[in-house]
Order: sequence, then structure tokens, then C-alpha cells
Amino acid sequence: MHVAFIGHDYHRKTGSSRFLLELIEEFATVESWFGAPGRGADWDWAADFDETRYDLIVVFQIHEAFRLLSGRHPNVVFVPMYDAMFWAGAFYWRPAFNHAKTLCLSWALRQEVMRRGAVQAGFQYFPDPARHAVSDDFETLRGILWYRRREITPDLVFGLCEGTTFDRFTVHHAPDPGNEAPADWVAPSHMGRLAVTGWSADGGAYKNALREANVYFAPRPWEGIGMSFLEAMASGHCVVAPDGPTMSEYISHGHNGLLFDPAAPAPLNFATARAIGARARESVMLGHARWAADKDRLVAFLTTPTARLRSVGASVGVVASCSDVAEVVPLVAGESYAEAVSNAATQSGPPWLLCLPPDARLIDAGALTRLLTDAPDDAVAVIGHCLEQTSPGVEMLRRAGDFATSAERLGQGRLNFGWLLGLPVTAATAIRRDAVRRLPLEPRWGDAALLDWLFQAQALGRVHLRDEVVAVCPDALVGRHAGDPAMTALAAMLRARGDAAAIDRLFQGFDDACRARGPSAGIGVRLLRVLGALEQVSPGMAELMERCLRSTALRRVAVRLLRRDKAFARGAIGQSGGNAAH
Repeated sequence: MHVAFIGHDYHRKTGSSRFLLELIEEFATVESWFGAPGRGADWDWAADFDETRYDLIVVFQIHEAFRLLSGRHPNVVFVPMYDAMFWAGAFYWRPAFNHAKTLCLSWALRQEVMRRGAVQAGFQYFPDPARHAVSDDFETLRGILWYRRREITPDLVFGLCEGTTFDRFTVHHAPDPGNEAPADWVAPSHMGRLAVTGWSADGGAYKNALREANVYFAPRPWEGIGMSFLEAMASGHCVVAPDGPTMSEYISHGHNGLLFDPAAPAPLNFATARAIGARARESVMLGHARWAADKDRLVAFLTTPTARLRSVGASVGVVASCSDVAEVVPLVAGESYAEAVSNAATQSGPPWLLCLPPDARLIDAGALTRLLTDAPDDAVAVIGHCLEQTSPGVEMLRRAGDFATSAERLGQGRLNFGWLLGLPVTAATAIRRDAVRRLPLEPRWGDAALLDWLFQAQALGRVHLRDEVVAVCPDALVGRHAGDPAMTALAAMLRARGDAAAIDRLFQGFDDACRARGPSAGIGVRLLRVLGALEQVSPGMAELMERCLRSTALRRVAVRLLRRDKAFARGAIGQSGGNAAH
């Protein structure tokens, strides 16, 4: 097989796309072509490129390459990066992209691509932890930030660490293009000795600084994949990251990393940094095993012509009824969770119970086994993640947060939308049969009975988080408002368990957010619609308009507009169910 790989010129320096190139080279002969974004198709090699020479064309991030393609090649794969696909708060998508199939390496990206009806498949990449030395010395805290973007500065990081003593801190000063800044930062006293390193061809300075650190601060507010923070997780670092894709798709706050809101940063608790680092490495080990097991599906997606995949359509999920480990209790319309699970608990059967609401399904036949394998002996519940159907044919990742952290924050009133979206959902939560016998469920809370039970069950044993996507379920929160019966029941239960005033503020804010749309997002949507319409009439004029819109001057205007509407600029509500602390 002969493959053309068209990639971002900057990736030749960082090696960010190397993992996919290596996989393709296992089954094909690859010719690599590189270009810079924003230049259309006027690269030096454009005249030499002939799409008919290739069985497969892979376009990695740099969508300008579509200007080189006829739209008639039977097998083009587009690999967009989430962080590179937004303009003025709107997701950038052209009709030409639908001629290809889209490989999604981010759940949030996949959600946007599904909305546009593209042939797509989702995969989550994890590096091999065996290639990374373990950072397990936490006698003192030693931090590192690779300064890449103006949004994540050393001064911001120093504020996140306020109240915690660090022995030393390293700033690796190698900014992304356009984000240059003088390396004149001064660390406050609690950050200890400050060192500054720079870029080197072999990456030695960065690797040495990373090896000496045990707390890693992710360098960008959004990522397409996020190789640097994934490698830090693989090494067992305590990773601190903005609560946005893709970091929030790998990290559950307080469990295998710490998340924060860049728009409202606040000091974080590093007391369990050692345990967080160990769980980070463990989650990468599990994830890498999933990535390796999924290789055949990925190769099939790459090599199968787009038209054939389009005719096959989406796969159907699995609904299981019982297994050796768990019994799946189907919840029929009108039946309460408490009633269904309480009845099942009185009967004999497997040690675990998982209740599936109407229209929910397990993601595949092995979901329960993966969720419950090696469950701790003292666990009374095991929580996984789910895919939530936000509209017909569209799914988003709803990632659960560490439950003990969520419960602590409920008592303290430190709540936000990410906290709410990080609460466990019924279809992805298994509870011990004998624990239900010891601690009855409270029917009066309706759909919130499971959460109420979990808050109380912590007295019986551990509520364990397993880093697995377990189920696909109907919309549970996104798009609802505070007057919805299920939301009313949830709010009432949370008021009884935590800070009532904080709960009222949270749900009022959630209600307002669900009803509103940000002005900058509206601007972006309108501009991209004009671009799409113009492209149908004159592709050349559309390209000229796009270049104008992406000019430096107009980009500054867009940034100012985005700052007026940070909550919605990148789909902050519901993109991936983060659980950042405030």
C-alpha cells in the first residue's frame, strides 16, 4: 500500500504525529509531505503532488491540504486537532472535509464531527509507559512548566501552588510560534529555586528537567492530543492541567490529575500528589493496552474506502442482562432506580448490580468485565464514564470525577458546572448487592437516589473510580434546565447533603447557561456559514475570504470577543464533563 502523509511542519520538530506515522509504516510505504497552516496550498512541493499515486492519503491537522485534493480520491483520512478547529468560538468545518473520513483522537472533536454528518471513528491514544522512567520520589515537590502559550504562564502556575511549598521549579522556555515572551519570571518564596531551560535539538534539557520533577503543569489551554502531558502521566507525575479537551478527557480531578479553570484559577491541594501520580501512570497503562487492542480496528478504518464505511453506518451498542460478575437491571419507564435495585438486591445473583435506564446500553459486551476486573475488596461501588447522547447521532464523553473529591467539594460549597457534570451516572455505576442490603436506597429522591446512596455508602467502603467508558446513555444533563423534574430532584438531594446556597447558585447558573448562547460563538457561526456558502459558488473567493479572516489583525479582534464569552468559546459546558476545582 502506498500512502501520502501530509502533516504540520511544526510536528517535524516536536514529533507529535510520529505515533501515527509509525503505525502506518507497519503496513504501508509512506511518503511524508509537510506544510505550514494559513498558506493555502502554495507549498513548495504542491506542483509535485499527485493524489493518483496513492492508495491512501492522510491529512494530519493541516486542513489547507484539501486545496490540493480533487475530492474524488476514494480513501482520504482527515485527522484534525481539536485545538486547531475553532475560529471566533465556532467549530471550523468545510464541505470538502466530508469527502474524507475523519479520525477523531478527541472525544470533544468527535462530538463536533458527528454533528456534521461525517464518516468518523474515535480512538484515544496513550503512550507506552514502559518507555518512560517512573517519577516516584515525592519527598519534596518539584515542578515543571513547558512555557508554550500566553494563556498558561509561570505566574499563573505560581498562583495555583499558593500555600504549597515546592523545593524547586523549572520553566522550559520553548514557546509556540507567536507566543514569545521574555524569560524574566521571578518565583515567589514558596516555589523554591527557579531554573529556566531552553529548546535543544535533542530535547536533552527538557528531558532532564522532566526527569527531576514530579509535578507537571500542562502548557496549553486546549490540546489536539497532548503528547507532553500524556508522557508526564506515563512517568507517574502529578499532572496539573486546564479543565478542557483533551486533558479533561484523560484526567479525573483528584484521581489521576488535578484540573483547574484558567478563567478563574485558584490554589490547588497537592497533599495527595504521590497517589495521584501513581494513578496517572496506572491509567496510562490501562489506556495503552486499550490502544494496542484497538489497532486492528484503526488499521481497518484507515484502509477501508470512505464510501464503503459510509454504507456500513454506525455500530450498535450492546445490552447485556447478566454475567458472572454483575447483573444488569433494566429500568423500565415509570420505575424508580431505588425500587428496581432494591428488588434485585433481595434476590441471589452476581455480587454487582448495574441499572440501565430506558434507551441506555453498554458500550460493548466486555464493558462490565473491564469495569469490575480487579475491583478493590473494600469497594462498595465502581464508577465508570459514559457517552451521553446530546442529540440524534451525536455523543459526548461524560467523564466521572473522583467521588471522594466531589463529596468533599459538595460539603465545602466549591461547585461549578464541571463538578456537576463529573458526578456519576446510573448507566456507568455498579454497586455491591450486599451493600444495598445493608444500606437501603431512599426512594424519595427519584432519579437522584443513586447519588444519595453513594454519598452515604462512603461510610461502608470505597467508591472506586475505574477509568473505563462503560455505557451510552440518553441526555442526562446537557440541554436541561433547572425546572426539569430530574434536575429538581437532583438539586433537592444535593441541598440536603451540602451547602444549600451554593447549590442554588450552581443550578441558577446552569439554567441560565443552558438558555443562553455567547455572542462570540454566534459571530463565528455566521462567518463560517458565509464561508460555506461562498465555497459552493467560488472556492477561490472562499479561500481569499478565509485568509482575510485569519489575518493577524482580525485574530486579535476575535480574541477580544472570545474573552467576553469564555464559558462558551470552546463549549465549556458539556464538552467532556470535566471536574475542575474552583
